[in-house]
Amino acid sequence: MKRGWGKTALLFVALCLIEALAASGEAFALDSGRCVLNARDPPAQPAHYAAKVQGPASPDEVKRQTKIAEIHTGGTVSPDYVAYPRVIAFFIVNGVSHSTIAAVVDGDIPKPGEIVDLASRYRDPRDPCRFIPWTVSRAGQKA
Repeated sequence: MKRGWGKTALLFVALCLIEALAASGEAFALDSGRCVLNARDPPAQPAHYAAKVQGPASPDEVKRQTKIAEIHTGGTVSPDYVAYPRVIAFFIVNGVSHSTIAAVVDGDIPKPGEIVDLASRYRDPRDPCRFIPWTVSRAGQKA
């Protein structure tokens, strides 16, 4: 019998548990009742970027990306934002192009090519176990 399978099996079980907790919508918590949020992500306040909309995000992609964000952050998305439609938006930081899925928080869904204000994910100030997802709005932007 090879050694090392015990550690592999334990890691597999831990990853399955994390995935199950994220899928259930429950926040990760310690016995003290405090959430176990990643210390660097999400931040307390959003960063803002000018972004170009590619188009609407599919429901499957939204579900997949939300699950990844919840596992990465150790929290769950704020329920206030679950029903918002999502778009794929591109933005540039320090000369590097990025894309993300963002909730449309005001008005109609922006058209492909439209420039919007993109706000990064951040901690929900009302619930430290949850986060506000990436969002787009037309505030301060010209189409």
